[in-house]
Amino acid sequence: MRVYFLLFCLLVTCSQAQSQTSASSADAAEKIWEKVFKLGVGHDITVKTVSGATYHGQLSRIADNEFEIREIDLKQTMRWYYSEVKNVREGYGPKNVFGKRHSPTRTDQVITAGGLGGILLLILLSVAKT
Repeated sequence: MRVYFLLFCLLVTCSQAQSQTSASSADAAEKIWEKVFKLGVGHDITVKTVSGATYHGQLSRIADNEFEIREIDLKQTMRWYYSEVKNVREGYGPKNVFGKRHSPTRTDQVITAGGLGGILLLILLSVAKT
C-alpha cells in the first residue's frame, strides 16, 4: 500500500513540475514576442537561440508565433518560433579580425571609458611632473 502511495505522490509532483516548466517557457516566449514587436519590421536585431547560436540581421516579418530575419552573414532569410529563442537585442556589432560579430554591451562601454580615463590620468600626471 505504501508503494502505491509513494508512486502516486511522485506522479503528482512530476506533473506539477512539468506544468510549471511549460508555463515559464510560455512566459519567456511572450517576452521575446514583446521585444521583437517593439523593435518592428526593418530594424537590425541580434537573435540568440536556445541552442546557443547567435544570428544577426534585419527583421523582415513578425507573426503571432514566429518571426523572420534577413541574416546578413549567411545571406538568407531565417525563421524562428518565439519558443526557440533565448534572447533578442536591437542592433549588432561589426565583424572583428576573426570574422565574428562583437555585440557591444554596457560592460564593454564601462571598461573602455575606464581605460581611456586611466590613460588620460597618466598623461596629466606625467605632464604635471615635467
